[in-house]
Amino acid sequence: MTRIGSLWVWATVLLGIALWGSCAPPEHIVVLVTVSNLPMDATSLGVSVQLNGVPAMQNFTVTGNLGSFAVRMDNREDQRGPLQIQVASLAGDGCKIREGSTNLNTAPGGFSFAAEVAQVDVDAAGRHKCPLTVTVNGQGTVTSTQSGIQHTCIGSGASPVVCTQDYLRGATVTLTTTDSPRTYAQDWSGSCSGTASAPCLATVAKPVDVGVSFLPRICSPDGWCWMQPQPHGDHILGATAVGTDIVVAVGNHGTIVQCKSGTPSCLPFPSATTNNLNATWGLDSDTFYAAGDGGVVLRCSLGMRKCQTLTTPDSQQDLTAIWGSDANNVYVAGSTGLLMRCAATSPTCTALNTGTQEWLFGLWGSDANNTYAVGDTGTILRCGAGSNSCTMLSSGTSKDLGKVWGSDANNVYAVGLEGVIVRCSAGSSSCTTLRPSMAAQPTLNDVWGSDANNVYAVGSGGEVHRCAAGVSTCTPLVSSTSMTLYRVFGSGPDAVLAVGSAGTIVRCAAGQTSCITLKSNTTLDLGSIAGSSASNVIALGRAGTTLRCPAGSASCSPLTVGSAARLVGLWGSDPDNMYVAGDAGTIFRCSGTTSRCTQLDSSVSTDLRDIWGADSRNIFAAGKDGVAVRCSNDSNSCVPFNTFNYGNEIKQVWGSDASNVYLVGNTGTIARCQAGTSVSCSLLSNTSGILFSGVWGSDVNNVYVVGSAGKIMRCNGRNSACTSLSSGTSNALNAVWGSSADNVYAVGDQGTIVRCGAKQNTCTVMSSGITESLSAVWGSDPAHVYVGGGSQLVRCAAGSDICTATRLPIQPLSIWGSDLEHVYVFGFAAMRCAASTQSCVAEATGTELRLDRVFGLDANNIYAVGEYGAILRRAP
Repeated sequence: MTRIGSLWVWATVLLGIALWGSCAPPEHIVVLVTVSNLPMDATSLGVSVQLNGVPAMQNFTVTGNLGSFAVRMDNREDQRGPLQIQVASLAGDGCKIREGSTNLNTAPGGFSFAAEVAQVDVDAAGRHKCPLTVTVNGQGTVTSTQSGIQHTCIGSGASPVVCTQDYLRGATVTLTTTDSPRTYAQDWSGSCSGTASAPCLATVAKPVDVGVSFLPRICSPDGWCWMQPQPHGDHILGATAVGTDIVVAVGNHGTIVQCKSGTPSCLPFPSATTNNLNATWGLDSDTFYAAGDGGVVLRCSLGMRKCQTLTTPDSQQDLTAIWGSDANNVYVAGSTGLLMRCAATSPTCTALNTGTQEWLFGLWGSDANNTYAVGDTGTILRCGAGSNSCTMLSSGTSKDLGKVWGSDANNVYAVGLEGVIVRCSAGSSSCTTLRPSMAAQPTLNDVWGSDANNVYAVGSGGEVHRCAAGVSTCTPLVSSTSMTLYRVFGSGPDAVLAVGSAGTIVRCAAGQTSCITLKSNTTLDLGSIAGSSASNVIALGRAGTTLRCPAGSASCSPLTVGSAARLVGLWGSDPDNMYVAGDAGTIFRCSGTTSRCTQLDSSVSTDLRDIWGADSRNIFAAGKDGVAVRCSNDSNSCVPFNTFNYGNEIKQVWGSDASNVYLVGNTGTIARCQAGTSVSCSLLSNTSGILFSGVWGSDVNNVYVVGSAGKIMRCNGRNSACTSLSSGTSNALNAVWGSSADNVYAVGDQGTIVRCGAKQNTCTVMSSGITESLSAVWGSDPAHVYVGGGSQLVRCAAGSDICTATRLPIQPLSIWGSDLEHVYVFGFAAMRCAASTQSCVAEATGTELRLDRVFGLDANNIYAVGEYGAILRRAP
């Protein structure tokens, strides 16, 4: 007999196996299986065993004598019950020729059982079937579709889920993934490749294995999760290599991501804080540290995918820099002269005596006894492993120093304000000025070198200087840019990269007097760069922008997925059709079922200002230069149509149905459009000097348009006419909303709120009690109407001409609620308000980006969109 894993496959079966002796029960239950109707071309058997409907053991293969084999299980009570054994005859390529099964019951008292499996062809035409095996890691779904028949494999997140389905040899199967609100599919593996957000076509010509991992989304404590970009859109503030394969980056709201060499995207890493993380440093191939606001210091393990929060001396101080010489000498610096040492053996970091209250911004050391910290007013400290006090050096300057780096103990460079460069040595209490500060000189922001003779300092105005050991001055280089350079790093003397504002990346090389500009494929600021190898140099920056810049390449490739355009329009017809519109013609369709946003081809590149739909096939977006497009759920492309509003910006879109769609904007434009096979529009108003900024209606006969100089128009779709109403104000009106035709609110400058009714040509001016500009209005019912603007939230109710204002710590830009207790107010931050308490609390969105619009269908489908392509969904 031959043992395979924990199973025993018997080539010969002895009938006397039931004679186990009389002293004790046998240790095993044995099932003797005979296979009949074997095909001549079978080379092996595939066997699976289920007990009580669940796998009783791992699947196994029988070779050699295929006519019979035995299955052995431990003699335990939990091994008793209905048993099914499935047997497939396999061809040489592993595909099935015939199959069959047998059922028996391993009842108590029995120890030896016999069973026969009679096989039949897997296909009536004699064709073979090959297995497609899908492994799902994490929480998400993979759907396999072939000839209209679907099979799903649902991952639970607890452990990998493996699903197998047989297909006729040569069949083409389409595999798609469905995310969950808190996870997203990363990349295909096995026989599929590329991003798992795109379908994979797998040809099952032999047994096929496909895998996909669903990663946790980066979500805020209140459940706002990043839909776009992926994996996040927060600003990155620091990066470091962790071993030779991975770069870790940290940023706002506790964001941590890891970028592995050779992978097309970066992965979110579980953080232990929501505080901003400003700096990170890698100890070895597994451990890295991160430091940030509120005195937060994290010690993290890649292998364990976990961070530990260390105890620090002062939780009120912000930490700006981190560096270590070894596991027991990790230094963290920050505000008011705070400098601490952390050790691998302790959960607590210890404050050192620095003798200064100046902010410290840079840390670096040549060894445990020569660690340098630099900061404001020319502060330079040298610290040693055996002391709790640091020595203040004479820097030779009073200018703020921002960064420090050295090639060795005798060549330590610090750079800072007004272009100052100083060099320090381990044996000296004073530093040498290589480049004195001058008021006209740009600030130098960073310093790094490939060796002692190629040390680069970079800064504002594209400044690049090269310094060398033993030379008393540094040489200015031609950087080929005038943009500010924030950070510098290289994988070697000929591959030194400096990154900066507006996506600037320049590469400098030893022996060259000028640097060359690389194509970054972004216009967003880049503020961090680090590399684990020459092929894995990662530049990062604003709104989560992440690029990989391999040595020798003339361009960098993006690792983040999504658009960086500002998004301002948001509307949805149902959970699977939420539309977002914004700058540069950007339009997304988001699905609550797949938890995924797809960018559509809008056919225009003009900034879009709003989006609204009448039904699933008539979604309208419009914006600058009178541009408008119609989108449909049936297509990923939108079709432009003529609004006759040439050169004028359309501010808002609303309609009562597809035949009455209103577009309003500059020069008093009110266009009414009708959608059929195509879209035709007519101008109802085109008044010079008037800017219409809002439109809303209760029905086709009561459509309200508001704008500058207190202008309010009521339009009737049946006769295509608009009537001017008396608003009672000359202040600009910025937004309009109503609970019904008789309860319509227009809000605007100087705290203006007016209420209008369907049968009245004069509106009532209400008392808001404030003078700040109001730009948002929404209500759950006539008794609960919310108005926002400036730093105020105003509550109004039908039947009263007096509204109540509450000052908020944010500037409201948009308001929407799922019910009376969950009213969301969004802007540069967010609040959640409740009618029962008449109060608001901070809502943690997980980003400091400006969010211009919040909208939802119900409590499970709420979205917020804003600058840099941010799309957040509140996870149910």
